[in-house]
Formats: sequence, C-alpha cells, structure tokens
Amino acid sequence: MERGDKKSGNTGLEVVVGGHDNAASVAARNRLAGQHEPLQGSYEASGWLSAYAGQSRTAEVRYAADATGPHGLTVSYAQPDTLPGSVSTNLTFEAIRILSEPVTAATDPAGHVVNPSGLPLGGTGRFKIAIAEGSVPNGEITWTVKSGAGRVAFAGGSTGPDVAVNAAATGTFTLEADVRGLVITPPHVRPHFTGAVLPAVTVPVTVWIVKDAQDDPIRNPSTVPGLLADANKILWQNGLTLVQSGSYHLLNNTNWLHHVDVLNPANASLSAMLNTTNSAGDAVELYFVNMLEGGMAAGVRWPEGIAIASGEDTAHTLAHEVLHDCGLEDIYTIENPDSSDTNPIPGPVSEGRIPSDWGGGYYLPGLTQRSLVTRLIMRSGRFGPEPPLSQGVCLPRGTVCGWRDQDTNGNVRVLGQAGVGRSSVRRSPGSY
Repeated sequence: MERGDKKSGNTGLEVVVGGHDNAASVAARNRLAGQHEPLQGSYEASGWLSAYAGQSRTAEVRYAADATGPHGLTVSYAQPDTLPGSVSTNLTFEAIRILSEPVTAATDPAGHVVNPSGLPLGGTGRFKIAIAEGSVPNGEITWTVKSGAGRVAFAGGSTGPDVAVNAAATGTFTLEADVRGLVITPPHVRPHFTGAVLPAVTVPVTVWIVKDAQDDPIRNPSTVPGLLADANKILWQNGLTLVQSGSYHLLNNTNWLHHVDVLNPANASLSAMLNTTNSAGDAVELYFVNMLEGGMAAGVRWPEGIAIASGEDTAHTLAHEVLHDCGLEDIYTIENPDSSDTNPIPGPVSEGRIPSDWGGGYYLPGLTQRSLVTRLIMRSGRFGPEPPLSQGVCLPRGTVCGWRDQDTNGNVRVLGQAGVGRSSVRRSPGSY
C-alpha cells in the first residue's frame, strides 16, 4: 500500500492512522528498537518505512480493545499537492473475550475437574477454554503440547475449545491454546495449562463405623464404596485411588458417637477411637461417627486416622481430609467468621496470588480472589452467600493467597500464600 515518488525519496509523503480512539491501547513494533511503541496519528513516510514497515512494506500493530465487538483502523497515505491527494484502507475486525482458567470448579462428564493440575498415568484429562464473548470457529482454535511431548497425547483431535489428552508417561507438561494467534497485551502469551502426569497410586482404606444406641451402624456400610468412588474423582488430580481393604468394622461404644474439641491433641476420647487399630502407614483408617463439634465440623484428620460425621457431604469431606494427610493446609475466604467485621480476602485475582496457576491471565475480568478460593478442595468454612463447600473441588498446581491458620490450633488466621496445591504435597496418605 506504499505510494510516492521513488525518485524524490517520498518527500512530503505521510502515513496517517486514525479510527482507533476507542481502543484501550494501540502500539506499532519499531523494527530498529525491537519493541512496541504507542501508535502516533501520523508519520513521515521514510521514517515509517525505515523503522516500522521495512522492505516487506508490512508493519506489526498490536491493538488492545477496550470492549468486545467490532473495531477498526483507518490507514491513509497522503502526499500534499498531488492528485490523488491520498489513498486509504480500512482494517476492520472483531474483538472477542477468551476465558481460560486453570483454577476452576468445572467438571467433565466423568466427574473429574477440567484443566487438572495433575492426572494419573493411564488417565484421560480434559482441558477447556471458552470464547466468552464473540465467536470463533472451532477450527481456528488449535492446541499444542508446548513442553512434555510424549507425556501426554491428544485423544480425538487438537482443535476446538476443549480437548482430551491421554497420560502416557510421568512428568510435567504444558498445553497451549491458540485462538487466531490472539494474546492479551500484556503479557503477550497465549492461554496455557501446566500440569503433571503422576504415578497412579492405590491407597487401601480400612472402614470403622460406630454403632448408635439402637445397635445400628451410624452409617449404612453399603454406601461406603460409592463414597470412596466419589472422593476418588477429586483425588484423581493427585494420582490417588482409595480402595476399601476388607470388610467394615463396627465399634460398639456410644461415647464415640460425638466428639468435641477435635483439634486438641489431648482429646482422650477421640484418641482412643482412632487407636482402635494401627495400620502403621499401610492404609488410611476411616471412622464414621454421628457428630463432630456439635455439627460445626464435617471431618477431622489426625495422624492416626480420619473421622467423618454422618449426614455430611462426605465424598468432598473425605477427599479434603485425605489431602490434609498428604500435607496440605486449609484456606479460608474470611478472617473473622464470628465477628461483624469478617475481613474477607481483598481484591481481584492476580498472578502474584496464584503464581503457578495464572495460565497467561485469561480469568474472568473482575474475578475476586475470595471467589477463586471457593473453587478449591482445601477451602474450609463457608460464610454468607458463598457456594457450598461441595462445589470446591480444584487441586491447584501451587500455593494460593488466602486466609490460613497460623498454627495447628486454628485460633489465629493470617493472610498469605497457603499450601493448598500439589507443590505442597509431602507424602502419600496413611494412618500411623
């Protein structure tokens, strides 16, 4: 589109750019400086050719839209006192919004979390982005394995908003989604997900059920296999599968139906129940009781075993407590649940708050850190209109900023990075 009198060296020729007043930012790449610079309204043609267009007569412009929908640029080539005085072209395009969230509560048809931070060897995981506003044909969304080739392989194709991968070998991998080559400005990276293929580990579980005053088990033993299966859909992110070892055992002691002060290591009643047997680390000991902390607690993990209260959403609770057994800690959305000033986690999601799970920064605009924490399996406590605990199923890759316990007694909370992701896993679960 370059025009001018080559013999005169393009004297007086200008490149004029307009029509982008509604853009959040527009920058042209300076070939000589090797960086992008704010786009000016006009340039002297020889300077434009030298610094921006080059011999190919092609310039790179980054346009950051301030809203979805139609946008455009008008590029004019003007030479005063000549006929025609100028020629111009209109560049029109649609701005879309890409949604890509490594930390999510969404699940696939099998009940597994999508965009998992980990999956077991031999498993199949699903990864998903969305075009939240606007439309893009499926064929213009392409996925690649950016690192870890050979550890995962696409199953059923690598185009469209969601793909499946088979876990072929242990180790880390990164998947990248290319949507028409678009990137956020900054950080100029495409949506991506980093995870790991983990060894598939089977964890034996021994089951102990306290009997009530009518001599009936407080939990129907026939429901336990289904409970373990549902918990495994969450623990799958850490490569774990719980399997009941042998038949269930009944405990004939009504004093063990109710427990309070469950975080106190000197709790003699709870200690006595959990020491009914000693698996020496070879199995997780699972105890079903009627109530914990007067109904205020759904489950508790001690080194000797895990106690679960009846009537709770026990699959979620069991997965949460098993991950405690792996070394993870609780995270809370607020500091003071018993105060008029609850002091919730302030501010929006940012890379510094989820450094290992940022994925390029394509989270929903305006998403608060408090809302993101409700998606986590290690979230503890629920306040006000927050989603039920059962909806928090995500095991992130790394630490997440939120309120966490300063000590094991749970009496003081501090705001900081909580060890709620796979990077904080220290051991396989087992009772000692």
